[in-house]
Amino acid sequence: MKKNLPYWLLLALIFLVYGASNNLHTLKITDYFLSAFTSYRNYQEQITRLDMARTTSPDWIVTPSADRQANYVIIIGESMRRDYMSLFGYPLPTTPFLDQANGDFYSNYISTAPNTFESLPRTLALSQGKQVDYANNVVTLAKAAGIQTYWFSNQGFIGDYDIPASKIASYSDRRYFLKHGDYLSSNTDDYQLLSPFSHTLKNSHNGLFILHIMGSHPDFCARLNGAEPTFSVKNQDLSCYLSTYRKTDDFIQQTYHLLQQTQRPFKLFYFSDHGLAKRYIGGDSYLRHSSEFKQNYDVPLVILSDNATQHRQIDTPYSAFNFIQIFAQQTGIAITQPDMAAYAIQQKQRQVYSGQEMVAYDSLAEDKVDLPDENHLRG
Repeated sequence: MKKNLPYWLLLALIFLVYGASNNLHTLKITDYFLSAFTSYRNYQEQITRLDMARTTSPDWIVTPSADRQANYVIIIGESMRRDYMSLFGYPLPTTPFLDQANGDFYSNYISTAPNTFESLPRTLALSQGKQVDYANNVVTLAKAAGIQTYWFSNQGFIGDYDIPASKIASYSDRRYFLKHGDYLSSNTDDYQLLSPFSHTLKNSHNGLFILHIMGSHPDFCARLNGAEPTFSVKNQDLSCYLSTYRKTDDFIQQTYHLLQQTQRPFKLFYFSDHGLAKRYIGGDSYLRHSSEFKQNYDVPLVILSDNATQHRQIDTPYSAFNFIQIFAQQTGIAITQPDMAAYAIQQKQRQVYSGQEMVAYDSLAEDKVDLPDENHLRG
């Protein structure tokens, strides 16, 4: 398989993705193809930097955690915005397990960027904004601390690690991909990750397991893999979207129980790579990618553990640009080098990467949550 997507194929992919999330007949065709060429150029720039990163050694100098028996899991969710979670006040029970679980629940955490391609590398690797230090990522940090690393993915794998998440996955000790094409190559169920994860976990005593799920990725109804939607609200799109939340909540619960069964210390992190915002197509409302609204960046961060004794909501503002620092603190890894101050993002003046430039989060518009009518409210 070739290392990079052919030019014509990538443009076709961009066209299809854009067409699925926008009303193409309202666009000027020249503007559309200018946008497509810009996206392709940004893609090639990222891949060039990623290729360079694989020839660069990470700079980590760390003191490992004193607990060498603990396991750590990071579940990377997809397209879940925080305000549709009953965990944070939505009036339908979209996250019943997380609603009652003990742990830390971050109610003011934002993603780094509005889509997976831009967001994940800036979350999982050190970044000051537009540029990403790919070699210094959460996987290489864990390895520097003597932790075995595993990557399990239900997202795409195109060529020789030629998307950012797969490039970072390539640093892990072992990798398991359900798909070897792009993310649309087959509609595999997130639950299929649990068997290989469980098998590997049984023999681990100080491992980092990253589970990259499809979660709430459009098409939402396809994410249910044939199951009927749990909820029935104003349209099918939203009904399926809310139902994917219930499915992800159950996936987290099953992962949590597998960790409990090991009778070893553990921490489980869950976050979504980005949210979504409403777009109106043919008079109907759909949730799609957008860089213009706060809610496209408003995502959950959840940290569960074997010894948590209370359900704590943390309202302090945080940015996913600081995820590595949060992970290191939670796992007891002390970082001497690189200097983390050089990568600090001011929490009270948070910025996001729009895909072109850094933008002040507080300057973005609001996208109001769709509430169910009284017939669908919880009793």
